[in-house]
Amino acid sequence: YNTDVYDQEMVEGLLVHYKRLLTLFLENPECCIGTVTFLLDKESTRLLNEFNTFQIGDSQSYNIVDLFSSQCHKTPDATAVVFEAESLTYKELDERSNQLAHYLQNCGVTRDTLVPICVSSSLDSIVGMLGIIKSGGVYVPIDQDCPQQRLDFILEDTGCKQLLSHSDLSSIFEEYEEDIELIYMDSLDVLEGFSVLPLDISIDPSQLLYVIYTSGTTGVPKGVLIEHKSLAYYILCQTQYFGIEPDDTFVLLANTAFDASIEQIFLAILNGGKLVIPKKSDILDNESFLELLSSQRVTHLHGVPSFLRAVDLRSFHFLRRIVSAGEPFDIDIFQAWLGDVEIYNKYGPTEATISATEYKVSDQSYHPLSIGKPIGRTQCYILGEGNTLQPEGVIGEICISGMGLARGYLNRSELTEERFVENPFINGALMYKTGDLGSWLPDGSIAFHGRKDHQVKIRGYRIELEEIESVLNALYNIEQAVVMAVSDHNDTKQLVAYVVSNELVDSNSIKEGLMLLLEEKLPEYMVPSIYVKLDKLPLSPNGKIDRKALPIPDIFYKQKDYVAPSSVLEIQLVEIWQEVLGIEKIGIHDDFFELGG
Repeated sequence: YNTDVYDQEMVEGLLVHYKRLLTLFLENPECCIGTVTFLLDKESTRLLNEFNTFQIGDSQSYNIVDLFSSQCHKTPDATAVVFEAESLTYKELDERSNQLAHYLQNCGVTRDTLVPICVSSSLDSIVGMLGIIKSGGVYVPIDQDCPQQRLDFILEDTGCKQLLSHSDLSSIFEEYEEDIELIYMDSLDVLEGFSVLPLDISIDPSQLLYVIYTSGTTGVPKGVLIEHKSLAYYILCQTQYFGIEPDDTFVLLANTAFDASIEQIFLAILNGGKLVIPKKSDILDNESFLELLSSQRVTHLHGVPSFLRAVDLRSFHFLRRIVSAGEPFDIDIFQAWLGDVEIYNKYGPTEATISATEYKVSDQSYHPLSIGKPIGRTQCYILGEGNTLQPEGVIGEICISGMGLARGYLNRSELTEERFVENPFINGALMYKTGDLGSWLPDGSIAFHGRKDHQVKIRGYRIELEEIESVLNALYNIEQAVVMAVSDHNDTKQLVAYVVSNELVDSNSIKEGLMLLLEEKLPEYMVPSIYVKLDKLPLSPNGKIDRKALPIPDIFYKQKDYVAPSSVLEIQLVEIWQEVLGIEKIGIHDDFFELGG
């Protein structure tokens, strides 16, 4: 036994406990061991209370609109948001979003009205968000690059009557003009006739604030319902944890259709900070991105490790903190900054309002699997079968309860009841079953052990493999399909589709045809880059698909007959490919994508 945890009294108690369990099993041999707790009362208390103690002040009475208005009164002339050469002060942002809120109210938007917004990177993305929630409506962000089928589903699922966008995106929404009022923000001169004063409405903290759509196991996305009080408390908690100051500058690195953007936006504008909105081209080009960080003197950078790995921040001296989230933390990426910049690792599903655990990394505290401790007023449990508490060090499902819990899923009552269950440890509370696996570490932090189902995260995107499989299996030329996230020789995860097809073609031909079809139905990040044609899928003895028996794609390692580079350009390209892909001796006839690029 662990002498750091158990004293003599506890050991004696364990012996009594185990004797009782032995008697139970002898009397009832059919008893499922997973439904029986092995914990002493003292150990249960430690897991339930000592490991879930961090709290800050009450925010039950707060809503996001009031918090933003309060900040505008404190710093009216400070710069709130910047995009290229344009900027808005807090007073200007407040007044412009008030005008939009009055306009939306005039259009019929009221309490809990779902209002999608699909705009290009611009100041309008923030004005639009604030205008929607100030009118009492619910902010529903849509990625302008999402496939038409996904867009159709979201608009139907929300039942929206109004939609905010830009006129250069009008072709996307032409077919909806008869049913939906399309409001193009870049041509709303009419706003000048509306009051800059706030609306005379009361926003309840339990009102819906936003709906974020995530990947779904049934083949369709699901909308997560988040209330005002959940985000209000989360931002207050993060403000205190990070020590945010009014002179902090944030960059909106996340796509606004994902909940990481919510943190980046509101952590800035509810604290008097400056929010910098980059162009997509700035994010894709390292030099442009570093120039943006430097010119705006960004102090707070929040991103996924795969992106942060690609950006050389060693010469950047303004940063105060780097926040890693969305993918497993990799200490090698951040080793050079430890001691000079605060490094944080975070974990949490959208259903728990962005993040549920976090920790500050140091050489002493780093653990390769740790996702940190529960944030304020969040309860985390590691549970076995029958919702029994797992002892320290034993793997179980991570379940989350507390202030940040979502209301559930939009129009998905059965799924809501399945995933948001009664909390067995707090009367009247609900608990979200994440499907993630974890175990308690001795210091009260949680080690992450992957998924119990087929959900993965790649480049920070949460992907249900079943959604991709559902789309593949619906195609006319596919008999069966399975999708896996496989690590290549560069330790980068890629989506691989294993397909049984009735067409007599090879894997490359399958790839060419399927990618075009999938790009019409799925976001780019959910389209597999590698396709393997099989005669049949391997089955386990119980008749289920044996995913572990699926072959590792030869495409990861398959190279053409080697022909050395000869020109200066060929030599430069080969050197770049070898460094990026981690492969030696690449020839001029090798295919970047077939090598895992």
